[in-house]
Amino acid sequence: RGALWLLEALLSSSGLVQQAKDVAKPAPGTEPARIKVIGAGLGRTGTSSLLAALTELGFKPYHMKEGVMDHGHVGIWAALAKARRGGNATAAKAATRTVIDAMSAAGFTATTDYPACLIFEELLAEYPDAIVVLSVRSSGKAWARSVQETIGQAGPLFGRAPLKWLGANDAFASQLSPWLWEEIGAAPLGSLTSQDLPSEEALARAHDAWIDRVRAAVPPERLVVHQSKDGYKPLAEALGLAEYPAEYPWINDAQAFQKNLEGVKLITGGVLARLRRLLGAHDPDLLAVLRAACPPGKTGSEGCAAAGAQAQGAVGRLVCDERSPAGVQILGRR
Repeated sequence: RGALWLLEALLSSSGLVQQAKDVAKPAPGTEPARIKVIGAGLGRTGTSSLLAALTELGFKPYHMKEGVMDHGHVGIWAALAKARRGGNATAAKAATRTVIDAMSAAGFTATTDYPACLIFEELLAEYPDAIVVLSVRSSGKAWARSVQETIGQAGPLFGRAPLKWLGANDAFASQLSPWLWEEIGAAPLGSLTSQDLPSEEALARAHDAWIDRVRAAVPPERLVVHQSKDGYKPLAEALGLAEYPAEYPWINDAQAFQKNLEGVKLITGGVLARLRRLLGAHDPDLLAVLRAACPPGKTGSEGCAAAGAQAQGAVGRLVCDERSPAGVQILGRR
């Protein structure tokens, strides 16, 4: 129980847990928000700094954390990823509509970072008066290395036990995470699993090709190619702002991200070790008790109450979150 509590506490404080919630709808009588700045730059191209800068300028930016995670949008993005990866154009169109409506309903007026950058063309079609900010790194190789050291590790980690049993981590790892790399051309659509990450060379080529794709798709008068060192001036000019802060924010969250990942790896390793000890230390009939107490569809410790004190806590909750009695047998083999 203590190991699971520590795991959940770390994930919550670090922002690494994925959740899927009901999509918010605009309050009656309110006008939906309109996107005025579309971030077409990939994650790890200064998007956190751009988010802070746009916030200073009065916008409400959508970002992987501030939008997808904090608002529980993993599910709708995973649905879009699944449709695009499977070549289902009709489902992809409907899912894109859901995503755009969700952004608007939540009051966002700008986008940055993954995964919103992947639908920059659809956003521009929806909001033709918006400007498009293409944030870039110094080189594709530098970007690829940054990805491999940070966000590229998230999908494989969330796709393994026990993290895949928590929240919407499995949807993130199995659909959304692979799509981040496939959509930019680092691998064919639908070809990656949760445990795959393209090579440094493939990522570097994809980064450079993405820049060409954005430049070709966006009218020059609506496009701002930006690096953090450029500061506020190019953004302010494109937005028609006469006044803006003198100092552009510089946020490099790579070290914090890496620290969180390492902490999660240590904690999850401890959880699995405890599960093995618990299952191995009790009578084999405990497996049958747990299977009976955790029928399909039951979630949380509520489904394990009948199993008694031994079956509650870490074992009971994780098995129930697996949504299948067979999950007990899987745990027993690990």
